[in-house]
Amino acid sequence: MRNSIHNHLLLPVTTTPLPSTVSDLWISNTQSWNLQLLSNTFDNQAIQAITNIQPVPNDQQDILRWLPSKNGICTTKNIYRHLSSQRLIQLPQQGSRSILPQTNQILQRAWKSNEIPPLIKAFTWRLIRRALATADRAARYSTHIDKHCSTCGAMEDDAHLFFRCNLPWAVWFSFNPPMRTDNLPQENDEV
Repeated sequence: MRNSIHNHLLLPVTTTPLPSTVSDLWISNTQSWNLQLLSNTFDNQAIQAITNIQPVPNDQQDILRWLPSKNGICTTKNIYRHLSSQRLIQLPQQGSRSILPQTNQILQRAWKSNEIPPLIKAFTWRLIRRALATADRAARYSTHIDKHCSTCGAMEDDAHLFFRCNLPWAVWFSFNPPMRTDNLPQENDEV
C-alpha cells in the first residue's frame, strides 16, 4: 500500500492543456481554488503555496506582467537594463579574465555608443575580454591546433595577432602617418 501511494505521488501531470493563467486554477465563475485541478497539476509543496494565496476580488482579465519594466512587457533590452542595474556580476580583479578599470571604461563607452555598429561592439568586447580565438587560446582546447602563428612561428596571442606579427605590422606601417607597432609597450594585459 505504501509503495502505491509513493508511486502515485510520482505520476506525471495528467492535466491537459496546462493552466496558463491564475483564473484557470479556479472553479468556474468563482474565485475558489479548484483543488482537484491543483492536485492533478502540481506537487504538494506547490499546492500548499498556491492555496495560501488569497485571490484578489476582481473581474479583470489576467495579464502577464514583468515588474522591472515600466510598461510590464518583457524584452531583451529591459532584461539587460535590469541585470545591469543589479551589478550581480563582478569582473575578476586578478587572473587571466581581469581587465584594468581604464580598459573597462573603454569597453563601456564602446558598448554604449550608438555610432558603433553591433558587429564592431561585439568584436571590441571579445578583444578586450580576451575571448578571440587566437591560436594560443584555441590550442588550450584542442591538441590538433598549433598555438604558433602560421606566418612567423611566434606564439599567437592578441598582441601578436594585431601588432607584433609582420603582416599586421606592415598594415599599421602603411598608414599615413605610419604607426610603428614595434614601439608599443610590451604589456601583460594583452592588447
